[in-house]
Amino acid sequence: MYFRDAVDAGAQRAPRLRIREMANPDEGEKEKAPEEANGFFGMATWWRMEELDGGVYLQNESGDR
Repeated sequence: MYFRDAVDAGAQRAPRLRIREMANPDEGEKEKAPEEANGFFGMATWWRMEELDGGVYLQNESGDR
């Protein structure tokens, strides 16, 4: 999702939707059961961009929600 705060500023949010580990990915599309998975971490990221001083400033935040 992208949001414009002003003509020269905006923000983007990229939420995690669903991250699952596959069992034998070369043999099919079967997911591992949660108790068999290796504990992959899902992460959401937030970006803020602003044009200022002849350049662009970027701010990034990441978290588990």
